[in-house]
Amino acid sequence: MNDLQYEIVKTTVKKAHLFQISRVVINSVIFIPFALIVFWIAAIVLNWISISMIVFISFFYTFLKELMIISRTKKTLINQSKFLMSKNTDATLYIPILEKVGKKTFVKSSALFIQKDKLFLEAFRSTYFSTKPTDSISVPYGKDFEITEAKLIPEEHLIKYSGTLMDTEYHFYTIDLPGLIHQLSTFITFEKGNYKDVNTTQ
Repeated sequence: MNDLQYEIVKTTVKKAHLFQISRVVINSVIFIPFALIVFWIAAIVLNWISISMIVFISFFYTFLKELMIISRTKKTLINQSKFLMSKNTDATLYIPILEKVGKKTFVKSSALFIQKDKLFLEAFRSTYFSTKPTDSISVPYGKDFEITEAKLIPEEHLIKYSGTLMDTEYHFYTIDLPGLIHQLSTFITFEKGNYKDVNTTQ
């Protein structure tokens, strides 16, 4: 894995699920009332020892959950990369793509990759809850997959893309890295803060 590839994967993991102690605390506070109800139903006497135990369990559970999500995100990206590179042996760069639901950012089961100076979209298939792809399909940039607009979002360190996939509107994000922009600028023209038509001359 070259330096740029490593940086792309590392930064995408952080962006997809950045560890925040504030989120652990908030989720712990939300979890505590449910734990208190369980103790009450179980007829466990609530004193400072049992309450301290509830607080500790709540914090430990949410902390462990955060770490597991981060670990799963990292495994997903690494497994996608390995699968893609083994299938497309001439591929030089794997670019994971993201989606946003509200304020949350998730890794999509698709990725971009560059091979022999051409851009492709790779759509992965995997079994439920698995981080390892079992199959995938490659769509070359052009008639069936086209990016028509690209927008840099500096405050979020993301790039938003709009285009079409099999004649259907397709939107996704990638992280904003100078090295990544340099690689994609062969295909796409970026403009900070405003949409810019993609260079479709191949």
